[in-house]
Amino acid sequence: MGTVIASDISGSSLTIAFQNYERDSATRKFLIESGSRADAIQTVIQSANGLNNIVGHPDESALKADAITAQAVGPGRWLVNVQYVRNKFGSIPSNASTLAQLRMSYEGIEVFCSPSQFVNGLPFANNGTGFVTPGGPAGLSTDQKDPPKPWIYNRPIVNVQIPFSQTSFPNSAMQNIGGLNQGNFSIGGFSCAPNTVRYDGAELKSVGPSYPGYTPSGAQIRYYGTFSYTYSPNGFYKQRLKWESEKWVAENVAWG
Repeated sequence: MGTVIASDISGSSLTIAFQNYERDSATRKFLIESGSRADAIQTVIQSANGLNNIVGHPDESALKADAITAQAVGPGRWLVNVQYVRNKFGSIPSNASTLAQLRMSYEGIEVFCSPSQFVNGLPFANNGTGFVTPGGPAGLSTDQKDPPKPWIYNRPIVNVQIPFSQTSFPNSAMQNIGGLNQGNFSIGGFSCAPNTVRYDGAELKSVGPSYPGYTPSGAQIRYYGTFSYTYSPNGFYKQRLKWESEKWVAENVAWG
């Protein structure tokens, strides 16, 4: 094992991006006395407080070490650089609860009523009896064998992606896909009412250290990606027909 002659020498730096946390970065430089390049790297890894001291930057613990290099600067002397990056797979800052990517869009849903009136965010003319294409004689929707015909309404929605980065497998990513929020739910700092947010699933990737000495403590396999949601301000309803009082009537039914 070599010797750490100096830590955080001239050239060490820390960059905190004001507008985009993914651009946070840092460099720590160590002067090491050692007989080989590999031993110089191992000396830095096991120096001071051990591996945990290297993996998280001492001034910004959520900024994780990404690469370590050793450069010969003389007989038995090595300049070891530890580079820290945030990027997409780095640990997300603790104050980043409002981070989200939003896309305003729409999704097609089959309905029967004309859009002169709306209920639950869906066309619902004449209390569910005003159809775009009514069936039956004279278009009165009074023939049980000839129901009104559907059409596709574009319901406005917001597609939401919320980033995550953690060292434990996100088991929640596989649970309740297609389910709705039962209580208030915060998206990008905006509070959404119950039953207005649908969980659509998640996309994740795992990355791990290539250097064997990193694995026992400090650096671990990290899982990062995004949780995907759909927000509909009027909730999630579908429209269906029912035969009632000798005529066809539309009704809006909650998702599920």
